[in-house]
Amino acid sequence: MIIGEKIAEMRKAKGITQEDLATTIGVSAQTVSKWENSVSMPDIMLLPVIADIFEVSIDTLFDRNIDKNYNLTPYDVYDSLEENFIFIMQKAFYDNNDIITLEQRVQECKKVLESNTKMQSGIYEGKSGAVYFSKETGGVLLAKKSEGWESLFEDESVIKMLRNLSNDSYRNVIHYICSNIGGTYTASSMAKRCEIAIQNAQSAIDTLVEDNILRSDTIEIDNNILYVYRFNNLESKARILMLYISLTYLKRFDKFVSSFYSWCG
Repeated sequence: MIIGEKIAEMRKAKGITQEDLATTIGVSAQTVSKWENSVSMPDIMLLPVIADIFEVSIDTLFDRNIDKNYNLTPYDVYDSLEENFIFIMQKAFYDNNDIITLEQRVQECKKVLESNTKMQSGIYEGKSGAVYFSKETGGVLLAKKSEGWESLFEDESVIKMLRNLSNDSYRNVIHYICSNIGGTYTASSMAKRCEIAIQNAQSAIDTLVEDNILRSDTIEIDNNILYVYRFNNLESKARILMLYISLTYLKRFDKFVSSFYSWCG
């Protein structure tokens, strides 16, 4: 089946007209008609758009059958990993003499975790490391330090970040830039947005530039140099993700609730 026929098949299965599809994509109904009648082909840049409309992969548009375990979009990855994470953990705890099947135990675990977000499951102090899961935090694998878990408290490299996070202005600035990724700022505009003193905003920005989360550019206005700031690159977004993870677990540690489903260690 060629791509035009596949588009027609999926469009009809979805119960939408050529006009509806055309409007959604941003092209004319005549263009969609040409695709479906194999008069022309969609531009390659439109393939992800079309696939997203029908909630399929680009491979599906070309009628290629890919094993579903490998046919994932980035938005599917978390759900798939969570499913497998829970299954593997429950398999480790499962006893063949149990009165319920492993599949039933997995479903029961999922229901319990969803109904009680404080519930947690884990294996601690294993030979290789620790495994932890809760609905609020997702799952984590932590490799055991060769010198022992307690050696983590001797690592002074985290002190700088902890000090930064204890500063109200720093937290205000990082909160704002994380809610406006893609934005461009000056120290004065940031100060106004965050309702803090300009010197505090500049200090926080300088720290974020030093940590490669923000980048600094200059523009000349009326013979004066103005510094503007924006997210540095993909690395900076990855660093923010690591910060989100850290804050999630710090909060869970502070508000810890002793509620367990399958725990060892």
